[in-house]
Amino acid sequence: MSDKILFVDDDPRLLASCERNLRKHFSIVTAEGPQEGLRLLDQADEFAVVVSDMRMPGMNGVEFLAEVQKLCPMTVRLILTGQADQNTTIAAVNQGNLFRFLLKPCSIPELTRAISAGLRQYQLQRSERDLLEKTVAGAVEVLAEVLALVSPSALGRSKALQTRVQRVAAELGLESSWSLDVAANLSQIGSVTLPESLTEKAYHGRPLDAVEREQFSQRTEVGANLLRRIPRLEEASQIVALQDSSWKDLSETQPPLSPSILWGASILKAVNSYETFKAFGRERASILEELKGASDEFRPEVVDAMGRLEEETVWYEPAQVLAKDLVPGMILAQDLRTRSGILLISRGQDVSETLCIRLTNFSDSLGVDRGWIQVFRPIVSE
Repeated sequence: MSDKILFVDDDPRLLASCERNLRKHFSIVTAEGPQEGLRLLDQADEFAVVVSDMRMPGMNGVEFLAEVQKLCPMTVRLILTGQADQNTTIAAVNQGNLFRFLLKPCSIPELTRAISAGLRQYQLQRSERDLLEKTVAGAVEVLAEVLALVSPSALGRSKALQTRVQRVAAELGLESSWSLDVAANLSQIGSVTLPESLTEKAYHGRPLDAVEREQFSQRTEVGANLLRRIPRLEEASQIVALQDSSWKDLSETQPPLSPSILWGASILKAVNSYETFKAFGRERASILEELKGASDEFRPEVVDAMGRLEEETVWYEPAQVLAKDLVPGMILAQDLRTRSGILLISRGQDVSETLCIRLTNFSDSLGVDRGWIQVFRPIVSE
Protein backbone atom coordinates (compact mmCIF):
# COMPACT_ATOMS: atom_id res chain seq x y z
CA MET A 1 0.00 0.00 0.00
CA SER A 2 2.97 2.33 -0.42
CA ASP A 3 1.76 3.63 -3.82
CA LYS A 4 -0.75 6.41 -3.23
CA ILE A 5 -4.08 6.96 -4.99
CA LEU A 6 -5.48 10.48 -5.39
CA PHE A 7 -9.26 10.99 -5.65
CA VAL A 8 -10.42 14.38 -6.92
CA ASP A 9 -14.09 15.46 -6.77
CA ASP A 10 -16.01 18.57 -5.74
CA ASP A 11 -18.44 16.44 -3.69
CA PRO A 12 -17.02 15.87 -0.16
CA ARG A 13 -19.59 13.12 0.53
CA LEU A 14 -18.43 11.09 -2.45
CA LEU A 15 -14.79 11.54 -1.40
CA ALA A 16 -15.60 10.37 2.14
CA SER A 17 -17.42 7.34 0.78
CA CYS A 18 -14.51 6.39 -1.52
CA GLU A 19 -11.99 6.72 1.28
CA ARG A 20 -14.14 4.68 3.66
CA ASN A 21 -14.72 1.85 1.18
CA LEU A 22 -11.26 1.66 -0.39
CA ARG A 23 -8.81 2.43 2.41
CA LYS A 24 -8.49 -1.27 3.31
CA HIS A 25 -7.07 -1.96 -0.14
CA PHE A 26 -5.27 1.26 -1.11
CA SER A 27 -3.46 4.28 0.33
CA ILE A 28 -6.11 6.93 -0.42
CA VAL A 29 -5.64 10.71 -0.51
CA THR A 30 -8.58 12.98 -1.41
CA ALA A 31 -8.80 16.47 -2.88
CA GLU A 32 -11.93 18.60 -2.97
CA GLY A 33 -11.73 20.03 -6.47
CA PRO A 34 -9.06 20.31 -9.20
CA GLN A 35 -7.10 23.19 -7.66
CA GLU A 36 -6.61 21.27 -4.42
CA GLY A 37 -5.63 18.23 -6.50
CA LEU A 38 -2.96 20.19 -8.38
CA ARG A 39 -1.62 21.59 -5.11
CA LEU A 40 -1.23 18.09 -3.70
CA LEU A 41 0.45 16.88 -6.87
CA ASP A 42 2.88 19.78 -6.74
CA GLN A 43 3.76 19.33 -3.06
CA ALA A 44 3.55 15.58 -2.46
CA ASP A 45 5.51 12.65 -3.77
CA GLU A 46 4.30 11.12 -7.03
CA PHE A 47 0.86 9.51 -6.98
CA ALA A 48 0.59 6.15 -8.73
CA VAL A 49 -3.05 6.66 -9.80
CA VAL A 50 -5.32 9.71 -10.02
CA VAL A 51 -9.11 9.24 -10.22
CA SER A 52 -10.97 12.41 -11.17
CA ASP A 53 -14.60 13.45 -11.54
CA MET A 54 -15.55 14.99 -14.89
CA ARG A 55 -17.81 17.91 -13.93
CA MET A 56 -16.08 20.23 -11.46
CA PRO A 57 -16.13 24.03 -11.10
CA GLY A 58 -13.28 25.99 -12.66
CA MET A 59 -11.72 23.04 -14.47
CA ASN A 60 -13.33 19.88 -15.76
CA GLY A 61 -11.85 16.41 -15.40
CA VAL A 62 -10.36 16.37 -18.90
CA GLU A 63 -8.53 19.65 -18.32
CA PHE A 64 -7.40 18.57 -14.86
CA LEU A 65 -6.00 15.23 -16.05
CA ALA A 66 -4.20 16.97 -18.91
CA GLU A 67 -2.41 19.06 -16.25
CA VAL A 68 -1.70 15.90 -14.25
CA GLN A 69 -0.03 14.41 -17.31
CA LYS A 70 2.27 17.45 -17.59
CA LEU A 71 3.19 17.39 -13.90
CA CYS A 72 3.45 13.60 -13.46
CA PRO A 73 3.75 11.83 -16.83
CA MET A 74 3.96 8.38 -15.24
CA THR A 75 0.86 8.74 -13.08
CA VAL A 76 -1.99 6.57 -14.37
CA ARG A 77 -5.16 8.60 -14.94
CA LEU A 78 -8.80 7.47 -14.58
CA ILE A 79 -11.95 9.53 -14.94
CA LEU A 80 -15.27 8.94 -13.22
CA THR A 81 -18.26 10.65 -14.79
CA GLY A 82 -21.99 10.65 -15.14
CA GLN A 83 -21.63 11.96 -18.70
CA ALA A 84 -21.08 9.35 -21.36
CA ASP A 85 -21.62 11.10 -24.69
CA GLN A 86 -19.23 10.30 -27.49
CA ASN A 87 -17.59 13.76 -27.68
CA THR A 88 -16.82 13.73 -23.95
CA THR A 89 -15.25 10.28 -24.20
CA ILE A 90 -13.08 11.21 -27.18
CA ALA A 91 -11.90 14.44 -25.53
CA ALA A 92 -11.10 12.66 -22.28
CA VAL A 93 -9.04 9.96 -23.99
CA ASN A 94 -7.18 12.30 -26.36
CA GLN A 95 -6.46 15.19 -23.99
CA GLY A 96 -5.97 13.31 -20.75
CA ASN A 97 -4.41 10.16 -22.20
CA LEU A 98 -6.64 8.09 -19.93
CA PHE A 99 -6.14 4.56 -18.73
CA ARG A 100 -9.81 4.00 -17.82
CA PHE A 101 -13.12 5.82 -18.40
CA LEU A 102 -15.60 4.87 -15.63
CA LEU A 103 -19.30 5.68 -15.55
CA LYS A 104 -21.31 6.73 -12.51
CA PRO A 105 -22.72 5.02 -10.63
CA CYS A 106 -19.62 2.85 -10.32
CA SER A 107 -19.70 -0.07 -7.90
CA ILE A 108 -16.91 -0.48 -5.35
CA PRO A 109 -15.78 -3.84 -6.84
CA GLU A 110 -15.60 -2.28 -10.31
CA LEU A 111 -13.71 0.74 -8.97
CA THR A 112 -11.36 -1.54 -7.04
CA ARG A 113 -10.58 -3.57 -10.16
CA ALA A 114 -9.91 -0.42 -12.18
CA ILE A 115 -7.57 1.04 -9.56
CA SER A 116 -5.75 -2.28 -9.17
CA ALA A 117 -5.22 -2.40 -12.92
CA GLY A 118 -3.98 1.19 -12.81
CA LEU A 119 -1.49 0.30 -10.06
CA ARG A 120 -0.17 -2.62 -12.11
CA GLN A 121 0.25 -0.32 -15.09
CA TYR A 122 2.08 2.25 -12.98
CA GLN A 123 4.41 -0.38 -11.49
CA LEU A 124 5.14 -1.74 -14.98
CA GLN A 125 5.96 1.75 -16.26
CA ARG A 126 8.17 2.46 -13.26
CA SER A 127 10.05 -0.83 -13.70
CA GLU A 128 10.63 -0.05 -17.37
CA ARG A 129 11.80 3.47 -16.49
CA ASP A 130 14.19 2.22 -13.81
CA LEU A 131 15.61 -0.41 -16.15
CA LEU A 132 16.10 2.15 -18.92
CA GLU A 133 17.73 4.66 -16.56
CA LYS A 134 20.14 2.03 -15.25
CA THR A 135 20.91 0.96 -18.81
CA VAL A 136 21.56 4.52 -19.93
CA ALA A 137 23.66 5.29 -16.85
CA GLY A 138 25.67 2.14 -17.51
CA ALA A 139 26.19 3.11 -21.15
CA VAL A 140 27.44 6.57 -20.12
CA GLU A 141 29.84 4.99 -17.62
CA VAL A 142 31.16 2.57 -20.23
CA LEU A 143 31.73 5.38 -22.73
CA ALA A 144 33.67 7.35 -20.12
CA GLU A 145 35.80 4.30 -19.35
CA VAL A 146 36.45 3.74 -23.07
CA LEU A 147 37.53 7.37 -23.38
CA ALA A 148 39.91 6.86 -20.43
CA LEU A 149 41.49 3.88 -22.16
CA VAL A 150 41.67 5.29 -25.70
CA SER A 151 42.33 8.99 -25.09
CA PRO A 152 43.52 9.91 -21.60
CA SER A 153 44.08 13.55 -22.58
CA ALA A 154 40.49 13.83 -23.82
CA LEU A 155 39.16 12.37 -20.59
CA GLY A 156 41.27 14.80 -18.57
CA ARG A 157 39.71 17.69 -20.50
CA SER A 158 36.21 16.24 -20.06
CA LYS A 159 36.61 16.01 -16.28
CA ALA A 160 37.80 19.61 -16.09
CA LEU A 161 34.87 20.73 -18.24
CA GLN A 162 32.32 18.80 -16.22
CA THR A 163 33.33 20.38 -12.91
CA ARG A 164 33.37 23.94 -14.26
CA VAL A 165 30.14 23.50 -16.26
CA GLN A 166 28.33 22.34 -13.12
CA ARG A 167 29.53 25.40 -11.18
CA VAL A 168 28.60 27.86 -13.95
CA ALA A 169 25.13 26.34 -14.35
CA ALA A 170 24.56 26.59 -10.59
CA GLU A 171 25.76 30.22 -10.58
CA LEU A 172 23.25 31.01 -13.34
CA GLY A 173 20.47 29.49 -11.22
CA LEU A 174 19.67 26.83 -13.81
CA GLU A 175 17.88 23.72 -12.69
CA SER A 176 20.10 20.67 -12.34
CA SER A 177 20.32 19.14 -15.82
CA TRP A 178 21.32 15.52 -16.23
CA SER A 179 21.63 16.06 -20.00
CA LEU A 180 24.10 18.93 -19.54
CA ASP A 181 26.14 16.90 -17.04
CA VAL A 182 26.32 13.97 -19.47
CA ALA A 183 27.17 16.31 -22.36
CA ALA A 184 30.05 17.84 -20.40
CA ASN A 185 31.28 14.44 -19.23
CA LEU A 186 31.22 12.99 -22.75
CA SER A 187 31.82 16.18 -24.74
CA GLN A 188 35.16 14.85 -25.99
CA ILE A 189 34.05 11.27 -26.71
CA GLY A 190 34.46 11.95 -30.44
CA SER A 191 38.21 12.15 -29.83
CA VAL A 192 38.34 8.33 -29.78
CA THR A 193 38.61 8.50 -33.59
CA LEU A 194 41.66 10.81 -33.47
CA PRO A 195 45.31 9.95 -32.89
CA GLU A 196 46.16 10.48 -29.23
CA SER A 197 49.10 12.62 -30.29
CA LEU A 198 46.68 15.07 -31.93
CA THR A 199 44.29 15.33 -28.95
CA GLU A 200 47.20 15.68 -26.54
CA LYS A 201 48.60 18.48 -28.70
CA ALA A 202 45.24 20.27 -28.84
CA TYR A 203 44.40 19.97 -25.14
CA HIS A 204 47.86 21.05 -24.03
CA GLY A 205 47.63 24.29 -25.97
CA ARG A 206 50.07 23.56 -28.78
CA PRO A 207 49.25 25.05 -32.21
CA LEU A 208 47.53 22.84 -34.80
CA ASP A 209 48.04 23.08 -38.54
CA ALA A 210 45.07 23.40 -40.92
CA VAL A 211 44.64 19.65 -41.42
CA GLU A 212 44.84 18.98 -37.67
CA ARG A 213 42.30 21.71 -36.93
CA GLU A 214 39.86 20.18 -39.40
CA GLN A 215 40.33 16.71 -37.93
CA PHE A 216 39.94 18.00 -34.38
CA SER A 217 36.76 19.93 -35.21
CA GLN A 218 35.09 16.70 -36.40
CA ARG A 219 35.11 15.28 -32.86
CA THR A 220 31.85 17.13 -32.04
CA GLU A 221 29.89 15.50 -34.87
CA VAL A 222 31.37 12.08 -34.15
CA GLY A 223 30.58 12.40 -30.45
CA ALA A 224 27.03 13.60 -31.09
CA ASN A 225 26.38 10.65 -33.42
CA LEU A 226 27.60 8.20 -30.79
CA LEU A 227 25.35 9.65 -28.09
CA ARG A 228 22.35 9.96 -30.39
CA ARG A 229 22.15 6.17 -30.63
CA ILE A 230 21.54 5.81 -26.90
CA PRO A 231 17.94 6.31 -25.67
CA ARG A 232 17.36 9.48 -23.60
CA LEU A 233 20.64 11.08 -24.68
CA GLU A 234 19.12 13.00 -27.58
CA GLU A 235 19.40 16.35 -25.78
CA ALA A 236 22.94 15.62 -24.58
CA SER A 237 23.94 14.72 -28.14
CA GLN A 238 22.64 18.06 -29.43
CA ILE A 239 24.62 19.96 -26.80
CA VAL A 240 27.75 18.01 -27.78
CA ALA A 241 27.13 18.71 -31.48
CA LEU A 242 26.82 22.46 -30.84
CA GLN A 243 29.61 22.89 -28.28
CA ASP A 244 31.89 24.75 -30.71
CA SER A 245 29.12 26.99 -32.13
CA SER A 246 29.23 30.73 -31.55
CA TRP A 247 26.58 32.40 -29.38
CA LYS A 248 25.41 34.35 -32.43
CA ASP A 249 24.80 31.15 -34.41
CA LEU A 250 23.15 29.42 -31.45
CA SER A 251 20.76 32.29 -30.79
CA GLU A 252 19.79 32.63 -34.47
CA THR A 253 19.23 28.93 -35.20
CA GLN A 254 15.89 28.19 -36.89
CA PRO A 255 13.75 26.70 -35.59
CA PRO A 256 14.90 28.09 -32.22
CA LEU A 257 16.74 25.73 -29.91
CA SER A 258 15.11 24.74 -26.63
CA PRO A 259 16.32 26.79 -23.63
CA SER A 260 18.09 23.78 -22.09
CA ILE A 261 20.08 23.10 -25.27
CA LEU A 262 20.77 26.81 -25.79
CA TRP A 263 22.10 27.22 -22.26
CA GLY A 264 23.97 23.93 -22.34
CA ALA A 265 25.79 24.57 -25.62
CA SER A 266 26.67 28.16 -24.71
CA ILE A 267 28.04 27.14 -21.30
CA LEU A 268 30.08 24.29 -22.78
CA LYS A 269 31.42 26.60 -25.49
CA ALA A 270 32.64 29.22 -22.99
CA VAL A 271 34.06 26.72 -20.51
CA ASN A 272 35.87 24.77 -23.22
CA SER A 273 37.49 27.96 -24.51
CA TYR A 274 38.44 28.93 -20.95
CA GLU A 275 40.21 25.59 -20.45
CA THR A 276 42.01 25.95 -23.81
CA PHE A 277 43.30 29.41 -22.88
CA LYS A 278 44.43 28.01 -19.53
CA ALA A 279 46.40 25.33 -21.38
CA PHE A 280 48.19 28.13 -23.26
CA GLY A 281 49.27 29.55 -19.88
CA ARG A 282 46.95 32.54 -19.90
CA GLU A 283 45.93 34.21 -16.62
CA ARG A 284 42.32 34.04 -15.46
CA ALA A 285 41.68 37.81 -15.70
CA SER A 286 43.08 37.92 -19.24
CA ILE A 287 40.95 34.96 -20.33
CA LEU A 288 37.72 36.44 -18.94
CA GLU A 289 38.47 39.79 -20.56
CA GLU A 290 38.90 38.14 -23.96
CA LEU A 291 35.71 36.08 -23.58
CA LYS A 292 33.76 39.17 -22.54
CA GLY A 293 35.04 41.12 -25.54
CA ALA A 294 33.82 38.45 -27.98
CA SER A 295 30.08 38.76 -27.36
CA ASP A 296 29.22 37.18 -30.73
CA GLU A 297 31.19 34.08 -29.76
CA PHE A 298 30.28 33.74 -26.08
CA ARG A 299 26.97 34.32 -24.31
CA PRO A 300 27.50 37.38 -22.07
CA GLU A 301 25.48 35.96 -19.14
CA VAL A 302 27.67 32.85 -19.12
CA VAL A 303 30.90 34.86 -19.12
CA ASP A 304 29.56 37.08 -16.32
CA ALA A 305 28.73 33.98 -14.27
CA MET A 306 32.23 32.62 -14.82
CA GLY A 307 33.65 35.94 -13.66
CA ARG A 308 31.65 35.83 -10.42
CA LEU A 309 33.01 32.39 -9.54
CA GLU A 310 36.17 32.14 -7.55
CA GLU A 311 38.67 29.50 -8.59
CA GLU A 312 37.66 26.44 -6.64
CA THR A 313 39.82 25.72 -3.61
CA VAL A 314 40.72 22.07 -3.52
CA TRP A 315 41.75 20.64 -0.17
CA TYR A 316 44.37 18.16 -1.27
CA GLU A 317 47.97 17.56 -0.27
CA PRO A 318 50.73 16.49 -2.67
CA ALA A 319 52.06 12.97 -2.20
CA GLN A 320 54.04 10.19 -3.86
CA VAL A 321 52.59 6.71 -4.06
CA LEU A 322 53.33 3.51 -5.88
CA ALA A 323 50.95 2.40 -8.61
CA LYS A 324 49.68 -0.42 -6.39
CA ASP A 325 48.80 2.10 -3.65
CA LEU A 326 46.58 4.34 -5.77
CA VAL A 327 43.00 4.53 -4.47
CA PRO A 328 39.83 6.23 -5.76
CA GLY A 329 39.63 9.83 -4.54
CA MET A 330 43.20 10.75 -5.47
CA ILE A 331 44.01 13.03 -8.41
CA LEU A 332 47.03 12.51 -10.65
CA ALA A 333 49.56 15.36 -10.46
CA GLN A 334 51.55 14.24 -13.50
CA ASP A 335 51.08 12.74 -16.94
CA LEU A 336 51.86 9.02 -16.94
CA ARG A 337 53.54 7.64 -20.03
CA THR A 338 54.95 4.36 -21.23
CA ARG A 339 58.72 4.11 -21.64
CA SER A 340 58.22 4.80 -25.35
CA GLY A 341 56.59 8.14 -24.51
CA ILE A 342 52.95 7.28 -25.21
CA LEU A 343 50.56 9.09 -22.90
CA LEU A 344 48.83 6.54 -20.72
CA ILE A 345 46.85 8.71 -18.29
CA SER A 346 46.54 12.49 -18.27
CA ARG A 347 47.47 14.76 -15.36
CA GLY A 348 44.43 15.98 -13.40
CA GLN A 349 42.42 12.80 -13.87
CA ASP A 350 40.49 11.39 -10.92
CA VAL A 351 41.67 7.98 -9.84
CA SER A 352 38.99 5.33 -10.42
CA GLU A 353 38.93 1.57 -10.00
CA THR A 354 39.34 1.12 -13.75
CA LEU A 355 42.33 3.47 -13.77
CA CYS A 356 43.94 1.50 -10.93
CA ILE A 357 43.52 -1.73 -12.91
CA ARG A 358 45.01 -0.08 -15.98
CA LEU A 359 48.04 1.14 -14.05
CA THR A 360 48.56 -2.31 -12.55
CA ASN A 361 48.48 -3.85 -16.01
CA PHE A 362 50.97 -1.33 -17.38
CA SER A 363 53.12 -0.82 -14.27
CA ASP A 364 56.14 -2.60 -15.75
CA SER A 365 56.27 -0.24 -18.73
CA LEU A 366 55.64 3.10 -17.01
CA GLY A 367 58.44 5.60 -17.40
CA VAL A 368 58.32 6.68 -13.74
CA ASP A 369 61.38 6.40 -11.51
CA ARG A 370 61.05 3.50 -9.08
CA GLY A 371 57.33 3.38 -9.90
CA TRP A 372 56.57 6.47 -7.78
CA ILE A 373 53.60 8.54 -8.96
CA GLN A 374 52.90 12.16 -8.03
CA VAL A 375 49.31 12.62 -6.80
CA PHE A 376 47.09 14.95 -4.84
CA ARG A 377 45.63 13.14 -1.86
CA PRO A 378 42.44 14.29 -0.07
CA ILE A 379 43.14 15.80 3.32
CA VAL A 380 41.19 14.10 6.09
CA SER A 381 40.10 16.54 8.80
CA GLU A 382 40.68 15.42 12.37
